[in-house]
Amino acid sequence: MIKKYSSYYILSFIVEALLGAGALYLAGLLGNAFHLGRLAAAGRELAPLIVPAWLYWVVALGLPGLLYLNRAHTFPYRPRLIQLAWPTGKAVIQLVVLVIGLSFLLRSPQPGRLVVLLFGLIAYPAALLKQTGFQWLLARLEPHREILLIGNSASALKFISSLREEWPCGISIFGLLTDEPSFEPGTSVEGVKVIGRVSVWEKILLKNQIIDEVVIFPNGKMGVNLNQIIGLGRELQVRVRVAVGAPEPETGQSHPTFQRLGWADLISFQPNPENFVSMFVKRVFDRAGAAFLLLLFSPLFLLIAFLIKIGSPGPVIFYQKRSGFRRVPFKMYKFRTMYDGAQFQRRHLLAANEMNGPVFKIRNDPRVTRVGRFLRRFSLDELPQLFNVLKGDMSLVGPRPLPISEAVKCGRWEKRRFSFKPGITCLWQVNGRNLLDFPEWMRLDLAYVNNWSLGLDFKILLKTFSAVISGRGAY
Repeated sequence: MIKKYSSYYILSFIVEALLGAGALYLAGLLGNAFHLGRLAAAGRELAPLIVPAWLYWVVALGLPGLLYLNRAHTFPYRPRLIQLAWPTGKAVIQLVVLVIGLSFLLRSPQPGRLVVLLFGLIAYPAALLKQTGFQWLLARLEPHREILLIGNSASALKFISSLREEWPCGISIFGLLTDEPSFEPGTSVEGVKVIGRVSVWEKILLKNQIIDEVVIFPNGKMGVNLNQIIGLGRELQVRVRVAVGAPEPETGQSHPTFQRLGWADLISFQPNPENFVSMFVKRVFDRAGAAFLLLLFSPLFLLIAFLIKIGSPGPVIFYQKRSGFRRVPFKMYKFRTMYDGAQFQRRHLLAANEMNGPVFKIRNDPRVTRVGRFLRRFSLDELPQLFNVLKGDMSLVGPRPLPISEAVKCGRWEKRRFSFKPGITCLWQVNGRNLLDFPEWMRLDLAYVNNWSLGLDFKILLKTFSAVISGRGAY
């Protein structure tokens, strides 16, 4: 997006940098007025507040950067003001916290708390007004584009409907060509005029020179040669786009990539976005984090091993085959929480299962030892999985690994969870764990897969600490 609208973003960043510096300058003036007035009333010597020069650089660079990271830049789309309020507010709050943190680290007496507070109160409405004002202005400067829709009318109408709330700047729909019998030429549907059948596409393009783009919604009945449309578009300098995928996919959006192989332009659909840098950072963080935690908790490992050994006969570590990345089996390690050989008693307890779906859970499982109940209460039995993370079989964050016998029973749409490495913690873990039923568990796993980011991983890790301490849903 930045590459396509680079001039917009450069100008936007410059304006936001000036706004940040201006808000700090105004906050300094107001803070000084209050500060000097209070000193004068007390009859004390007047010493003005001085905002350090380094702080202007921090807010000038920090405000545009944080607005971008919090997705407060939405051009060419035009969301409502209420939709910009939270990401803009979050960026300003983060900047205020950054300023306070740097002042503390640098032991700088300035700026005072009043100046920082005033800066936040000034910067927030200023940034919000800039966002809306900028979009209003650029909506009028962006070149106008007429778009012709061809093909599957249902997909075309859902495409239009999805743009209603955030209609891109400078776009209007010229009309729709479709072979659907229920859509008669000359009628209007959802405010879009049906101008004919698909077969007249060439005539329409040649006759109407104002058409800038064509969006094709293919279906099995569309009797038109896609290469012919692309070829005519090249001659007339009309951009041709092809809509692929389902309007409402059950398993989330696919992530297309483009590649030329031989003479053919290929579109590849990845189950997950190819973000090499982010995935590399995740892998490095996993290994480094696991190594650090193993060192940190090594005394606890020895204590837990001792308690398990004196609590009941059997090994300290229990391992089980689990379904991992792309359903490849691996050995997952846990501290043993059940009596030795408990896995062979499972078939006698199936009638007591409290979970729906293929998983097996019992709140008061008679196979769990006294020590094991304590370990499960605070998720301490999961600590040996740090070795799985070091080996590369697991991640710190990811969908929980299911036993092979349960994984093979997952439904078709649920198997998308296996497109990520399994993790020690996940959305299910921090949202109630065993208090959730199986469909809700799978929905949270797919929400993680479909919306993955490094920020989401860190958010889950932070929530894990409170989830572990509370023990909610752990048994």
